Amino acid sequence: MSHNYSLPELKSLKNPDQLYLQQIKKLQKEIRAIKSSDRNAYYKCVRLSYENFAENYLMPHEFWEECLSTTFYPHPDYNIHIPAYHFFYPGDYHWIWKLNDTLQEKIISNPRRKFLEIFKEENEKNGFKKNLDSLIKSLQYPNCDIDDIWTLYEFESCTFPTKNIVETYQKMRNLYLKIKELEESNVFEWFNALIEVEDDEFMIQNVEFRLGKDLTNKLLWKLYIKFWEKRDKKVSC
Repeated sequence: MSHNYSLPELKSLKNPDQLYLQQIKKLQKEIRAIKSSDRNAYYKCVRLSYENFAENYLMPHEFWEECLSTTFYPHPDYNIHIPAYHFFYPGDYHWIWKLNDTLQEKIISNPRRKFLEIFKEENEKNGFKKNLDSLIKSLQYPNCDIDDIWTLYEFESCTFPTKNIVETYQKMRNLYLKIKELEESNVFEWFNALIEVEDDEFMIQNVEFRLGKDLTNKLLWKLYIKFWEKRDKKVSC
């Protein structure tokens, strides 16, 4: 008796290029044709089909989520950077980011739990003298927990916050609200709001996170390519 594998629905592909869509359909057909009564052999064949596709094309996040979350991994020798090359960032709940958190550190919607854990670990034995570096670091860019981090910083600090820290928090808080407001309505203005943060790492992670969930967003691709053309001469050659 052969195993059955249900391919995920690709909701993220909106008006895809027809040549790319043909390759997606080819992959789906290939996976549906796999037959094996041995469970391990069956899923190995499915995994290889995904991997072969990913070597030649950007793979939709639904396929990556299926691969990494439910079916095939973790493999001890798996290169965790491969999904990131495809702009796939599954979130800090996922096993893959337990190995490397830097790939998605500044994605605006990701909870700052990691930094709160670092703060707790660093200060368990410090008594009244707290190391606030991990909290200050999380105030340097817009994020969904910025108000909670500020509240904790004020509570734990033994001195009044400096003018620079206050102004940074206020600026990043306002930019967080602005970015979230524009997220669903205006790609161009959303992109420019990211630029206002003046942090290329923040910019790259959030644009690629969004592209990974919408590979066919042509306007965002054009904006992102222009962004890189200004920073890397190799891109414009």
